[in-house]
Amino acid sequence: MSRIPKHCTATSTPSNATRISSIPPPRDAFDVVIRDKTALELKWPGIVSCFDILAVATRDLITTVGGPFYNICLGAGKFDNMYYLNLQKGLGLSASDQASASDPRTKPFVDLYAANEKAFFADFAHVMEKVSVYSVKTGKKGDMRHRSDVLTNSSKAK
Repeated sequence: MSRIPKHCTATSTPSNATRISSIPPPRDAFDVVIRDKTALELKWPGIVSCFDILAVATRDLITTVGGPFYNICLGAGKFDNMYYLNLQKGLGLSASDQASASDPRTKPFVDLYAANEKAFFADFAHVMEKVSVYSVKTGKKGDMRHRSDVLTNSSKAK
């Protein structure tokens, strides 16, 4: 099984202007995420991952609408190159993921990252740095929010 990163640094939230400009999701769903995040962080300060928070909130929302309750193994997330090792074993998450292990354009990367976790980490960090500044809106075109669940005045006007 592929492992999920233990920590995340950015999320898409219901307050995201692109989502608000279409049809906003029910406020209750986002409140469940905030409530579960707070409860987990109070119990385990500084060690709860974004994956843990979203896993618990998803389970709670499913239960709220009549779905089954199920246990969640918290803290199981670890960021490593297991995804690429799994691709080499034929255990890709999807058909398109698995195809990357045999496609001549992507197979060299799968093989490199499966064999060399440091190379994967270096390339991953480089790409994340590039993505973090891609099309960043600044000045009057930008919007800085200190809380991702609350819109600023400029976001509300869009």
